[in-house]
Amino acid sequence: MNISPGAQVRILVRLNMRERPAVEGDRVCTVQAGVLVTALDAPTGAWFKARVRGWEHDDHPGLVFSEASANASIQARRGGGLGWRQVEYTGFLSMGNPAWWTVEDGPQ
Repeated sequence: MNISPGAQVRILVRLNMRERPAVEGDRVCTVQAGVLVTALDAPTGAWFKARVRGWEHDDHPGLVFSEASANASIQARRGGGLGWRQVEYTGFLSMGNPAWWTVEDGPQ
């Protein structure tokens, strides 16, 4: 399955988002399993540019959770729990293993 711009992609494992499409690129954030990201461009080699919106806690900066994470961001979604804030990051995610992601909605 290919990823096209505009596709909603569910990340199935914990992945580091990078500033550039390479493992050597600086880490922008870490996307938790279960989080949806939006593909922004067609893949570049084994990488695709994406935007992630989610929740981050003061105790874990750069670790992005979604509302589907019952032990973390559900408190943030309900406005409970101090230290939670909505965040948005843009960077590159690896497509190296098809078991790491699945296209949920949009062009494939």
